[in-house]
Amino acid sequence: MEWADSIGVDIIHSSLGYSEFDSLEGDYTYADMDGKTTIITLAAELAASRGIFITNSAGNQGAKDWRYITAPCDGKNVLCVGAVDSFEMIADFSSRGPSSDGRIKPDVVAMGRRATIPNEFGTMVTSNGTSLSGPLIAGMVACLKQAHPSKTNEQLFKAILMGSDRYETPDNDYGYGIPDVLKIDSILNTWPGVGVEPVSRIATKIYPNPAHNVLKVSCEPGSAYRIVSATGVEIEVGNLLNWINFIDLSELASQYYFIEVVSSSVVERFKFLKD
Repeated sequence: MEWADSIGVDIIHSSLGYSEFDSLEGDYTYADMDGKTTIITLAAELAASRGIFITNSAGNQGAKDWRYITAPCDGKNVLCVGAVDSFEMIADFSSRGPSSDGRIKPDVVAMGRRATIPNEFGTMVTSNGTSLSGPLIAGMVACLKQAHPSKTNEQLFKAILMGSDRYETPDNDYGYGIPDVLKIDSILNTWPGVGVEPVSRIATKIYPNPAHNVLKVSCEPGSAYRIVSATGVEIEVGNLLNWINFIDLSELASQYYFIEVVSSSVVERFKFLKD
């Protein structure tokens, strides 16, 4: 971590977790998972204080005697990642919270049961573990940091929790749930960055044009839209809930159409071709 800090790394993900040791010397107890005791948690918190975003796999102790998360996932500024399956159900092996001082852990969850990965021979296989869900979240963090370079790590951490599907009802199995990266992006777009004024209104864009089966609309969340034919016949109406929205065109004939986007009493009209 010292070396990573020295070369300006922005994000560190680790799949390591420390609790009981093979030598039976220096074992930690659950009481040590308080965010301020173990050596690795202190190191992770120090790295976070220096501007590195820390993500860490929760561990695979959920069905074992230990059961709980391991250090450094107990860190207050460490985004702890548990594992779910493709049905969004918690994996039995995913380590549970809370931290020993009662904070919600893990923070979020991602796909970690029967995940498809390449093995050492390059063959695609399935495997299990929070070592698979953790890097997914670290990759999401990288995308969000690139999209929002003026936002602080504290803002990013909070937005990830707010943009997860159990934010209103977190628990110590799923944490705040599965993050929705588009929702998180939308939240961050409404917050001012460091030395940056709040975003007043995003410019509406449609793409690609011509479009095949999907038209993407970038606009203010909560905007309304209406698609009409070239002769003025109304085809479809609806709401655009995100900063980036996907409209299904697969049922439309190949011809020109107009889309009207209404946001904050402003009506914008675009012509597009369905190919």
